Amino acid sequence: MTRQARIAFADGDSMVETLWVEQVGPDHYRLQNTPFFYYGVSLEDVVQARWRPEDLEEQEEGEQEYGFPYFEKVVAKSGNRTLRLGLIRAGVDDFQPLFRLTDPAARSILDQISQLGCGFEGFPPYLVAINVPATVSLDHVMAYLDSTGLKWENGDPPSEDVPGRVCYPFTLDNKGEDQYGGSPPGVTGDRWPICEQCNVAMTFILSLERHPQRLRLSHRAVGLFLCRQDLTGSVLLLDDTPCADALPHPGLPRRWLSYRREEEPNPWGAGTHQLGPAQVSKVGGYPRWRSRELTPFCHQCGQPMALLAQLDGGLDADLGLMQRVGYLFLCPQEHEGRFVVDPALGAEGGFRLSRM
Repeated sequence: MTRQARIAFADGDSMVETLWVEQVGPDHYRLQNTPFFYYGVSLEDVVQARWRPEDLEEQEEGEQEYGFPYFEKVVAKSGNRTLRLGLIRAGVDDFQPLFRLTDPAARSILDQISQLGCGFEGFPPYLVAINVPATVSLDHVMAYLDSTGLKWENGDPPSEDVPGRVCYPFTLDNKGEDQYGGSPPGVTGDRWPICEQCNVAMTFILSLERHPQRLRLSHRAVGLFLCRQDLTGSVLLLDDTPCADALPHPGLPRRWLSYRREEEPNPWGAGTHQLGPAQVSKVGGYPRWRSRELTPFCHQCGQPMALLAQLDGGLDADLGLMQRVGYLFLCPQEHEGRFVVDPALGAEGGFRLSRM
């Protein structure tokens, strides 16, 4: 039978945080709160906690226990992760909140955190402890927190222990896997994207097929089209049954993407310099922004989109990006895709790291 209680977590600076727990065995407790200050533990972790000898010595025989058992170690991880958000502008030392938890601006951010599948607890006036379940992408939530321009931090695991991402840099070749240029498979005339600015048919750039490791999709493939005049992009989600009568359209010569596999460390722990220069074309991984962050949000579900691919302007002179970098994003629910082009020419940059 379980019993609700509280235990204490003490850090090296003599700061003590108490959390509600459920006792599940002798000296074993399951956490019922997401910690606001302590590191390395998360909601529903099972931990060991014991009374300190000095506390027991001060109690007289038969006296009711006072104080709290103190945390000693984690017995079993729940799979949950902890992030913390301060309603404070990133990059400044002033801890004056921009707004409070009760303000509409805070509610909008908290609603988005909920839509990402996370729970949270508030510590008025400006601190939020966020629980990220095992089924939710941690770096997806971290990317959203970055986009708010507010201070945030990793509570569990530490930023340096957050797993990175696998990516697949590619080059153009006469043989390979996914198609670049030519006539796209499965796109007929009635679906061919037209540029809204110049009213002409866009150029087919590439199609990325569903792949068990490289690209897990519910659709068969994602097709990217580009107006090379104003660099407006259009993304088509292609169905499982391709059409045989694809519309031939003059554009780029048909070639193929030749991949290699690499691992990218997470930039919040390793630093953006570990990702290397922005001039790389790849599927997956982290976007290597060259100026400001441009992560789009889905019009239908409101969630931040995930990077599907990155195209360096140096990949193909006929592409028309020159020194720019293009980023292909897809909604996590595959409602829609978006292609954005970094406006920077020859500029180097990286992630905006908004840490507490």
